[in-house]
Amino acid sequence: KGAVVTGGGSGIGRGISLGLAAGKMTVAVADVRAESAEAVAAEISERGGRGFAVQLDVTSVESLATVAKQIVAEAGGVNLLCANAGVLARIASLDEHTIEDWEYTLSVNVLGVVKTVKAFLPALRASAPDAHIVNTASLGGLMATEGFPIGAYIASKYACVGYSEML
Repeated sequence: KGAVVTGGGSGIGRGISLGLAAGKMTVAVADVRAESAEAVAAEISERGGRGFAVQLDVTSVESLATVAKQIVAEAGGVNLLCANAGVLARIASLDEHTIEDWEYTLSVNVLGVVKTVKAFLPALRASAPDAHIVNTASLGGLMATEGFPIGAYIASKYACVGYSEML
């Protein structure tokens, strides 16, 4: 079975990728940083799993379309999509967040998830009923914590949770 993990080159995405590979899935480790994706794919191979790296920008419909075709061809289909790529632009109070902070955060954490799901939906439907979507949000998508200066991030994760519930 094939899995795609966006943001798979580090952090939570790395852990998801390694876990899925240990569970005998073929894992497409997708990351905007090609070298990070390659390192995780190599780690999967070293552990006896099957993984391959793809460079992917979740903010780009074109990048997603190209990579989706590549992954379907190489993995033989997609049974699991983990839309995990996410960013925290910077730690700052709401009044200190720039419009650029907001645009960057929302482009990855919200629209990146929407675009990723849309790009892989045909492959997932082809694998139905054995197909699943897992979107990584955050506890910050369930509650805002007073005095924790990451408002743009919190707002983006609330939106991610809402989108995921609507799916």
